[in-house]
Parts: sequence; C-alpha cells; structure tokens
Amino acid sequence: MANMECPICKKRVLFVGVHDDEGNYHGLMGCEYENAPWSGLSYALHHDGWGDCPLCTDGAYSAMGGMLFDTAEDAISSLLQPNEWVSVEERRPKYNIREDGELVSSKILCYCETDKTVHLAVSRKFYTARKGEIVHPVFRYYDEWGDEIEDVSHWMPLPAAPDKGNNVPIKAPNEPLTLEQLREMDGQPVYCGDRKEWGIIHIDPDGPWANVPFFRGVYCDLDVQHNGPTLYAYPPAHIDREAWKSCKLCEKYKVFQFNAWEKPEMSLGNIDCMGTSLFCPHCGRPLTEQAWDELEKRLRGM
Repeated sequence: MANMECPICKKRVLFVGVHDDEGNYHGLMGCEYENAPWSGLSYALHHDGWGDCPLCTDGAYSAMGGMLFDTAEDAISSLLQPNEWVSVEERRPKYNIREDGELVSSKILCYCETDKTVHLAVSRKFYTARKGEIVHPVFRYYDEWGDEIEDVSHWMPLPAAPDKGNNVPIKAPNEPLTLEQLREMDGQPVYCGDRKEWGIIHIDPDGPWANVPFFRGVYCDLDVQHNGPTLYAYPPAHIDREAWKSCKLCEKYKVFQFNAWEKPEMSLGNIDCMGTSLFCPHCGRPLTEQAWDELEKRLRGM
C-alpha cells in the first residue's frame, strides 16, 4: 500500500503498521506476523520523518497517538475528514459481509470521471480467478438502478445526521428545501423525509427537463417539481414514540388538569385551553398529539 498524506505536513509519509495486542510493532501489512499472529493482531498508523512534523511524536515505528485498531481499514478511516473525497487508488470503502456471503459497502457517493457526475452508489468486492491463478480482489460500483458505474476515481461516505461533534448544531433549523434551493444543488446529497433515504439531486442542463431538479434514490428517480417529495439537507428531528414508555403516573392517570397559575411548575409551561397539561408532570412525556409536535419543533430549534 502506498503511503498516505499527512493532514498536517501534507507529505505522503503515513503508513499502516502491523502490531500485536500489546502494541509491539511487527512490520508492514503483508508481513509474516500478519499472516500467522501468535499474540493478537492489531493495526496502527505510523508517521515517517522524525522531527519534520508534530504528528511524528515517537519515531516511525511507534503507533501514532498510541492508538491500535482492529483492522487496517479502521486505522485508515480515522484520517478521513467529514465530506472529504477519497481516491480509490488510496483506499476503498469498508465492506460488510451479508448473509449470502457477498461483500457490500454501505451507501456512498462516488465520482465518475467519464460523465463527471456524482452518483449515489454501493460498492461490491469480488474475488475471482481461474484455476492456478493468484486471487486478486475486484472492486465494482453500482448506481441506484443496479447498473455498474465505470471509471470511478473518488468516493465519499454519506454525511451523518447532525450532532454535537460534526459541525452542525443539533438544534439548527432544518426546513424542507425549496425548489429554488434545490436548483442550486446539482450533484449534492439530500434526505427524503417521505421515503426515509438519502439521494442525489440531478439537474439536466438542457432539453425538456432543463433546470428541473430530480431526486435520485436507490430505487427511485422523482421529478421534484411535479411529484413534490419533501427533501432536507439532513434527516429531520424525529422522536421514537414507542421507545419513550409511560411512567407509572401518566400510565395510570392519562390526563392531568390543574390551574397553571396555582402550580406553574407542574405544567412545564404547556397547558391547553381546558387547563389540561400537554406533558406528564413527572417524566415529561408528551400526552397529546399537539405535545409530540411541539417537542419535535423544539428539537429542530423552531
């Protein structure tokens, strides 16, 4: 495997080393120990060039940050920044073994050099060889219709839902994207609230469908202007109502009525016109459809 680029010094001096579970270095990938480990098998990132970069803290044969990984793919993935394209020459997506034995990646974005287009895709890894030949892995990419995408040069994981650690405030407004906004998002990923899946916005530059955004998911190709799917920049806030179980108090009484001006602390600031609490005064669980809607609005920062 070729050396990878360091995010600090920008030199191709990073490589993956093979370790035992105690952290002892045994060599590069493909070494004798990796093929026959006797004290556990781990991987770590290494930085060549002592004294040239602050990330090279303890020599080329010491694990960066003292961190060990279960697989080489996990070690390499730790370098990937959010929304960063990865060359297929440098690294492939992580593959999961399905029940039928096939090695398939999660949904990813990939860039095709032939049509200069970003596709929503999955990648598959095959091992094929005729008798007597050395087996080498073959990587292929397939679009939402199952057609193979050739000449893929780069790929990227789909963005995660907003959280504290990924630069998107969890309470950021997340209104459905307008048609005007979607017309400026050709080739970008969006989330379809109706179908509960990610897809790519595709816009033809000319012809009868010029300037009309299409949502291309794994099994659909929807004209946004006429079919009207609800699209978001990321998944909207949603509360799993089945997972939020009733406490003993609200399970027994169901309805709580009182004068809010007498016990304002009990109402959580929300009562209807009949003096009925919208939330359980003990566990805070919403008690009405209106209360569930109100709580989801709060999570969206509205």
